[in-house]
Amino acid sequence: MADILVVSQRFWPEDQKINDIVQGFLDRGHKVDVLCGKPNYPAGEFYKGYSTFSPKKEILTNGTIYRAAEIKRSSGSPIRKFLNYASFPMAAALKAGRLKKNHYDAVLVYQTSPLTMAGAAFKVAKHRKIPVTIYAIDIWPDSIIEELDIHSPLLKSRIRATANKYYNGADRIVAAGDMAESFFLKQMDMPRFKVAEIPLCPDERLLQEIRSPLIMERYQGSFNIVYTGRLDEDKDIETVIRAAQFLNNKGLRDIRFIIVGTGENLDSIRQDIWKKGLNDMFFIEDLTRPDEISKFTFIADALLAITLPEEDSSLKFNTEVIDYMAAGRPIISLMGSAEKRLISRAGCGFAAETGNPEELAEVILKLYRMETEKLEEYGRNARKYQMEHFNRDECIDRLLDVMLGKDIPKEGEESSVFIMED
Repeated sequence: MADILVVSQRFWPEDQKINDIVQGFLDRGHKVDVLCGKPNYPAGEFYKGYSTFSPKKEILTNGTIYRAAEIKRSSGSPIRKFLNYASFPMAAALKAGRLKKNHYDAVLVYQTSPLTMAGAAFKVAKHRKIPVTIYAIDIWPDSIIEELDIHSPLLKSRIRATANKYYNGADRIVAAGDMAESFFLKQMDMPRFKVAEIPLCPDERLLQEIRSPLIMERYQGSFNIVYTGRLDEDKDIETVIRAAQFLNNKGLRDIRFIIVGTGENLDSIRQDIWKKGLNDMFFIEDLTRPDEISKFTFIADALLAITLPEEDSSLKFNTEVIDYMAAGRPIISLMGSAEKRLISRAGCGFAAETGNPEELAEVILKLYRMETEKLEEYGRNARKYQMEHFNRDECIDRLLDVMLGKDIPKEGEESSVFIMED
């Protein structure tokens, strides 16, 4: 069994993919320490029991959570995000100085923004002479330049140099989607043996079907479209609201949009719904316990995956579609081309262009008018495709092999990777 250090600014009790990955490591008998920040995402306020400097340590079943200080996101404005992103890497690097005495066999950086958190991982790895694997979720420099709305050519150049330094310094790079080929292999000219492509594990909570009589009664007798996730700037909620307005004008008031989650844009979304007179069509549920998410996916006639178009959509694969597949429900995608291809191959739903409410309304109508038997077939197709192509246990085992160097081929040979087909 291995001793593993995971570096991730976001971690439990925040609702993050890395939580399930760490649990997978623990389930396999590995000892896992996590170096992370103080939970305040996505709403921007510290969770109950947490503050900038406390607590500093918590216990896992077979490991320890080390929490470094960070400035909370608050409103989520560019300046607040910058302060949040700048504070954690500095505090984590200081904390890493004290972790160098611990024994580790490998370090995994779960790399959302900021990439600079990897500095803490390199600090421990250099002292212990162990490999660093970066699981690249947000690809720098593009993601941070877009998120912070950076226009300065000088600043962009410095961010690009920083990204090159960290990515090239890692022993292995794991990409969650087909951006591995387009970015790390081509743009960064990395050797094939250094880059592996492993999709993020499906959310294990969605593999369970939990019936809640209260929720079932609340939403019975309507066609329920459920969205579960963050309500941030990168989510095209506006198109969903305009599509609902289109359906409302047609008199289809038995279609309900159930939004399960919170985020920086929650208040403005509520106001927009109210101004357009759509209170009878939209229901926002505050999910206080993320492990109960399947209570809402269970009552869904369709699940809605949404995002905004990015400047280079090939650099980021949105994993909502894979999670929804695990729930075994038809999927409506308001996303990029990669997600659309995936839904088409699986035969589990339909896609609409982001920013096109009329097309989204037509897609919703197509499912609304569909026979129950056909809807159930789409759901079965989704679950079947997920189990065959995005099996959680296989993804975690593969990630461990990469981190611990069990899959490294000789230079010039192909690395055995999961590939998302075109």
